[in-house]
Order: sequence, then C-alpha cells, then structure tokens
Amino acid sequence: MADTLFCLDIHKDTIAAVLVDRSTRVSRVTGCGFADLNIQAFDDAIVEIKRDTGFISGPSLITFGAELFSFRNLSLPFSDKKKISQILPFELAELSPIDISGQLVDFLVAKSEPHETEIVAAMLSREYLSKHLSLLHEGGINPDTIGISGLSTAVKIAADEPQNFLLIDFGSTWATLFVVIDQKICLIRSLACKSDDIGQAIIDNTFILHAQQTMLASQLLDLRRPNYRVFITGAAMQAQSSMTNLSNGLGGVPISKY
Repeated sequence: MADTLFCLDIHKDTIAAVLVDRSTRVSRVTGCGFADLNIQAFDDAIVEIKRDTGFISGPSLITFGAELFSFRNLSLPFSDKKKISQILPFELAELSPIDISGQLVDFLVAKSEPHETEIVAAMLSREYLSKHLSLLHEGGINPDTIGISGLSTAVKIAADEPQNFLLIDFGSTWATLFVVIDQKICLIRSLACKSDDIGQAIIDNTFILHAQQTMLASQLLDLRRPNYRVFITGAAMQAQSSMTNLSNGLGGVPISKY
C-alpha cells in the first residue's frame, strides 16, 4: 500500500486539498481538488474533494484559513511557556469582546528575553472547530495535526531568509499578512479582498490601502525606509500592473512570487 498524506486547507468560502505519495524518496502530488462552499454544503464538498484527490484513508493534515481566527499581540513579563499558557486566557479576556471560554487559544513566541516575551496569540471558535472535525470524521478524515493556513509557508521562508520580510498569502476573497522579524513570525492579520470571475484575488487600491494601514499600525516594518522583502503566494492576480502598484504601496520593495 502506498504511503500517502492527505493535506486539506479549509477557508470560509473554499476548500482545497492535495494527496501526496510518500512511498519513494521523492514525494509526489498524485491528486488535487477544490470545492466552493458558496454553492454546496461542507459535507458535500468533502465528498467531492475525496473523489477528486483519490483519498480513501490514511494520515491527514488540516489547516484552517487565518480569516477564521482572531489574533492578538501581547507582551508578558516572563518567558516560561507553561506559565504563558496558564495566564494567556485571562490576559485575552480583558482584550477581547468575545467570550474566551468559547475559544481555543494557542500562541507563537515572536520575541523572547529573560524577563519579557512577545507573543502572537490565535483564537478559534471551539464550536466551529468541533462541528467541522465531526463532519470530517464522518467523511473518514481524522487529522493528525491542525494548523493555520499559510503559516508553514512563512516558517519555511524564514528558515532560508535572514532578511525581515512580509508574506501575503492570497485566497479568493481574503489575504493574510505574515510579518517576520529576525526569522520569527511577529504579526498575522487577514484582510478582505475582491476576486475576479475565475476566483483570483484582485489587488486594487482599497486592498493596498488596508495593507498599508496594517503595516503602519504594527510599526514592525518601515514603509518609508524599507529594509525587508515581500513574498506573495496563493490566488493572486498575475497582472504586472497589480504587482507594481502593490510594490509601490509597500515602500517600493520588489515582490517575489513564492
């Protein structure tokens, strides 16, 4: 039997998946699928995805779109991760308008010093997660891990890229910004965007303005004296004029497709 890995990416409006054959030294994508949640129910979309990819059973990895999470940046006066996990829900309860008890909370360390730790906290609705894991289980999908869409790409680039950078992961109606400083993810934010007739994101002036505002508010990268790189991935419009406008809006930094 082939050693396969099923990778499923779930967003508000779409699902995408690939089936990877790992039985040889070179991993090969043997099937891929895409489903539109605007025109069909989630469980029907899973049936379609399994048929298109050829997945029957085996290990699986699941990512949920960053637009389904709430993110907060916090600074805590200690560095012990166990202590951070214990105190984080209480800290978030004071900052969030939603009931923290109904959220699953996890975090990334953005910067750590002996007496201070800066973290990026992520919150996902327990009800949403429970409902969708139940539907996946009914469809024969039992994920080994659950992550945030685009995060592994940012981590992969950071491992090879010593320079600070901004990664923009485009979906059809959303885009997620990952700011990486000193090879650590320091900010995650999702922005709405328009899409064209074939589902590609449109990089218009409104999106660029919102990206600028996000960057300026974070104060992590200086748009006036850019000393960082910009990468894009996902369903981004490929027109050179769009890339030029986006580059100009982000300080004139060249944009690389990843």
